[in-house]
Amino acid sequence: MGTLTAQPIELSGLTAASNVRLSFAWQAGGVVGAPTNNANSSPTNLTLELLDNSGAWQSAWTYTSRGSSTKFKHQIFTLSAPYLHNAFRFRFRASGSRTQNTDLFGLDYIYLNSNRAANDTTFQDIATSRGLGSLLRTYTSMPVWQYNAATTSPLNPTVTATVNNLTATGQTPTPISWQGTVRDLGGSGFSATWLTGGRPIVAAARQEIVTGDATTAPLPTSTATKRLRYQLALQTQETNPLTLPNDTLRRDVELADYYAYDDGTPEFIVGLAASNTNPFSYVALAFTANQPDFVKALRVAPVFNNTSTTNGGENNQPRPITVAVWADNNGKPANTPLATATGTLINSTTAGPAFQDVVFSSPVPVTGRFYVGYGQASTGQFLNYGLDLNNQLPANTLFSNTLGTTSSDPWRTVTLATPGAPLLRPVMAQTYLATRAQQAISAAFALYPNPAPAGATVLVEGPAFRQAALLDVLGRQVWQQPAAEAGQTTLRLPARLPGGVYLVQLSLPDGSTATRRLVLE
Repeated sequence: MGTLTAQPIELSGLTAASNVRLSFAWQAGGVVGAPTNNANSSPTNLTLELLDNSGAWQSAWTYTSRGSSTKFKHQIFTLSAPYLHNAFRFRFRASGSRTQNTDLFGLDYIYLNSNRAANDTTFQDIATSRGLGSLLRTYTSMPVWQYNAATTSPLNPTVTATVNNLTATGQTPTPISWQGTVRDLGGSGFSATWLTGGRPIVAAARQEIVTGDATTAPLPTSTATKRLRYQLALQTQETNPLTLPNDTLRRDVELADYYAYDDGTPEFIVGLAASNTNPFSYVALAFTANQPDFVKALRVAPVFNNTSTTNGGENNQPRPITVAVWADNNGKPANTPLATATGTLINSTTAGPAFQDVVFSSPVPVTGRFYVGYGQASTGQFLNYGLDLNNQLPANTLFSNTLGTTSSDPWRTVTLATPGAPLLRPVMAQTYLATRAQQAISAAFALYPNPAPAGATVLVEGPAFRQAALLDVLGRQVWQQPAAEAGQTTLRLPARLPGGVYLVQLSLPDGSTATRRLVLE
């Protein structure tokens, strides 16, 4: 059961003549689909309750699920004398099954005020509705060095969102404009505009599409990891401050050290089908590297149902998992993995997706199209993983192997019954190893002193370079040479860095990089 409760509201100075009314819009179902049909053993409903002047909650309205989705509908209630007190509250209570995320209800336009008419459920509002699509062509996130190595811009030339006009039918179309911007949430100061436009939106319009081209605002190709915020803002000339917040959409894009097809938030679950006759089953997800790289871990979001076995649930103890990396074999994973690793997934009851990394003993080299995934033996209970329903996989991307690795062609393409993107993310490690050519370039540089005390000034001997950065053992940037000192051979490292092994990454004039190992004591 979920509950949404208002803070105390002062209504003691009002009377029945004040026409105090509470209204809201509600919808049964969500992106997952329709809620289950209500049953005595498993109630599925949405209820509005009001707190009276005696401190008791009173039921004012209930919708009982009929097993189908609905469009948004409005309800309005007049508050009588027992509710006109100095600590009035209202709350919505949704009941349903917790084993699957299907028993959902939506709420919008919750509005409480005096001097309202009994039919006051029409709002003059022009608003964004569906969110921005992915700003990258193929992924939602990718390693920054793989982004920089792309020969064609990884940005999406067709980014869409939708706009609704709730003005009453029959009125003149409303002219509006919009602007799409992007900015780096880090310290680079980068910002740009990727979309400007506008047109009249007809009254009572539903899902009017706005389209922009993210490639019109190229991103800087620095080696630093980036978190970029894309925004689409409408200029509607609305004067009601209550309708202004829904005129803006935002979506973040991270260029760090991993690939993702998902947005990090699971609305549903996906898992391997149970098998009792074969030794092992695998699921594999395809990715493509723009330059040779290394997989150091698989990041997963396990979903434990947290229902006891006595109530039809499962064993929620830590679960073993086997992860693997495969090379490509004519558009499918190769029969034999390049590497496997085992780990233990911990049941976390904290809110939000609990990503966990299963790390390979050494980074696995990959080129071009490669695959990552997980496997489980046929014995025991299969664990589900998060599925993002707001993003879709490209065709021929997801595969499963239900015949072990003994068949000559064990893999088959998977089409999910509920389309979405599994929360499976390969974490990459470009800086662990290098090609012979890169090793030769790096060998031309030397660092002194090495080892060095924390906060020391380190001298770089070798050819000219454009800028220096310091990476930790996981490939994360922890320091970058200030712009005013870029290319200087003395690196004034901050004293806050803990002792350990680091990599000094040098950006060279021809666009290549050199790396040298540095130990801080």
